[in-house]
Amino acid sequence: MKKPRIVLDVDGVLCDFQTPALDTIERLTGRRPSVDVYDFLEGFADYEKADCWAAMNERGFCEGLNPYPGARAFVDDLRKLGRVVFATAPMRGLTWEGERRRWIVDHMGAAWGDVASVPDKTLVSGEAFIDDHPEHVRDWRAHHDGLALLFDRPFNRAADDLRHVRAADYAEAIWRVTTYLEGKPT
Repeated sequence: MKKPRIVLDVDGVLCDFQTPALDTIERLTGRRPSVDVYDFLEGFADYEKADCWAAMNERGFCEGLNPYPGARAFVDDLRKLGRVVFATAPMRGLTWEGERRRWIVDHMGAAWGDVASVPDKTLVSGEAFIDDHPEHVRDWRAHHDGLALLFDRPFNRAADDLRHVRAADYAEAIWRVTTYLEGKPT
């Protein structure tokens, strides 16, 4: 029997990109953006945005990111339910994709081939999809029949249309995926 495929976003679900990104922005601009907005460079001048993105695309930035506490155990629990595939949107730096793939392999125990570096996550199919960006969840749900879960973060709490497919933490995400795969409504 074919194992179900569970597609996981990385930044915001497994990896803390936000804290070092906000630290970088504050270091370069003297202002710290709010954690309550997804586009944390909103309201900054174009030259500030360019400087911040350049710093976040430098060699070593991605490799230096930390997993969220419990992320590896979450992935290990999902592996008991099916094949875990990591769908991550690459940044533009020359080393980003290689560093991200290595990060996922090293921190999440992924096989090299279970990492998809794609800006459009609808290209990765599965029975379940977990992401922290409301638009990614809406898009994936529009293209696939599986469970699309929004992983709760402060910036996505206004996405009321996704309240019924939201997971507050790893335990709830496991429960929702398990329940869905067993054929019960979530």
